[in-house]
Amino acid sequence: MAYNEVNEPQSQYQSEPKPQRVSLEDYLEMIADGERRLEYHDGQVVDIQSATEQHGKICTNLTFEISTCQRRSETCDVYAGDRELWVAECNKMFYPDHLIVCGEHRFKQMSKNVKATINPSVVIEVLSDSTEEFDQTKKARCYKTLKSLKQIVFVSQEEKYVRTIIKTENERIWNEMEFFEDDEKVPIGDCEILLKDIYRRVNFENAPQNASDTEGS
Repeated sequence: MAYNEVNEPQSQYQSEPKPQRVSLEDYLEMIADGERRLEYHDGQVVDIQSATEQHGKICTNLTFEISTCQRRSETCDVYAGDRELWVAECNKMFYPDHLIVCGEHRFKQMSKNVKATINPSVVIEVLSDSTEEFDQTKKARCYKTLKSLKQIVFVSQEEKYVRTIIKTENERIWNEMEFFEDDEKVPIGDCEILLKDIYRRVNFENAPQNASDTEGS
């Protein structure tokens, strides 16, 4: 996913326009009709841009694989891209690419029309060039303040690469794992998903052409 910051009009007397802070109440009115996906970053409203083809295919594959796995246990539910997540510690509202909630699903009633999840077990972010650094640093630190959260999964859409961080018994320590090979099994919650299945039918725009494609050109 990619972000665009939504700013209010600035005074004509300001030489260097600065984004104005938006109240949480105003933000909730902006998303009340459900027509726009806007994140709230502690006073700044961020517009989520349309996903790339790779992003869409990866998310579809993840939804299928996780849902198929979870159907056997029926202890967790997976939500793909349309579930608001409220992180009170950071005063931020996000739309992760996937949320997995195990056990009782707890919500915060943000407004009459907006009810946000507050207790995910797993959060998955499919990275893009414009959000990769933010997602893996500031957003990850914010996610870690959620008591219920056990794992964050970062999935590249530029190459076959998945990075996961899993909370240990010492809640201040998170273990990191990276996956590059097709036959590696990526732990996501209680599931193990082959890397090649996450990237099924995904073509990378920057992948080098085969030698046969360039011969005679």
